[in-house]
Amino acid sequence: MKQRPIPILYGTPARELIQHDVTKEILGVRAQRGEKSICVKARREVVLTCGGFENNQEMIRNYLPGVPCCYTSGSPYNEGDGIAMATAVGAPTFGT
Repeated sequence: MKQRPIPILYGTPARELIQHDVTKEILGVRAQRGEKSICVKARREVVLTCGGFENNQEMIRNYLPGVPCCYTSGSPYNEGDGIAMATAVGAPTFGT
């Protein structure tokens, strides 16, 4: 990141990947900046760097069957948002 002119948008959580209707290519991302929704166009690719889902009990039930409800010491913001965005555009998930 430091070697390339890639802006880092702090406090701007991604909400969904923007996908071409026909080719299914990922064109960019829709994000939330304050009260405003913004679109960020990808030049070549989109890289998701996101946390896990340890604070999403539904995902724990779906992806870790047999694991009882748990309480983590990780970030309270790890709710699986990146996984949900990726699967919404057809990315494979655990075990697929």
